This record gives sequence, structure tokens and C-alpha cells, in this order.
Amino acid sequence: MVLVHCVFDKCGNQRKKNGKISFFSFPKEPDLLQKWINFINTHNPTKLSEQALDRERMKICHMHFEKNQVATKSNSDRVLVRNSVPRCPPGIV
Repeated sequence: MVLVHCVFDKCGNQRKKNGKISFFSFPKEPDLLQKWINFINTHNPTKLSEQALDRERMKICHMHFEKNQVATKSNSDRVLVRNSVPRCPPGIV
């Protein structure tokens, strides 16, 4: 099992450590991906580039999205609303 972690340095959420946290994969659409990377680089000491992105391990946890950006399915799984961009930096959530 691959250890999935939130890309924010100050967050520390990991899939193995906490089953109550949902993790979202980086978008494949280039413009949306760039918005995610820009937000991360604004709030993270470790800067991220598209080339350095490990899509298998690096995710963003639901704690960095506004509540209206995350929907809950009938089976309690969380999904992102289309075109959502993270808005909640670590330490503010």
C-alpha cells in the first residue's frame, strides 16, 4: 500500500494515519492543475512543480477545500465539486 499524504508541509495528514480524511488527486486539466500548484506554492515552503508531482503519493486532503467544494455521496465518500481549487491553507482549517 502506497503511503498517500497531503502535499502541504504543515498539514501532516496521511491516509494510513487517519481514515477519516479524504484525499483528492491533482487534476489532469492543465489550467486547473496550475491553479492548484499556484495555491500550494503560495502557502508551502517546499515549492511544487508539475514535473515534481508524484500523482500516486501526493494528494490534497479535504481540509484545504471549502465545505461547498466537497460533496458527500450516499456511501459517505467525499468527492470534489467540478473545477474546485483549494482555498484553505494549512493552519487555518
